Amino acid sequence: MGTLTWTDPAHGLGGVVLLQAICTSLPLSQRVRNVVGAAAER
Repeated sequence: MGTLTWTDPAHGLGGVVLLQAICTSLPLSQRVRNVVGAAAER
């Protein structure tokens, strides 16, 4: 649970993820960052 922020200057992206859930596998915030990053690569 919590808040995550990140910036990706190479792609001109920034993100804020606000969570109110507990994940037992790869943290949801990391999965969101991976999906956004993959979309930026296209």
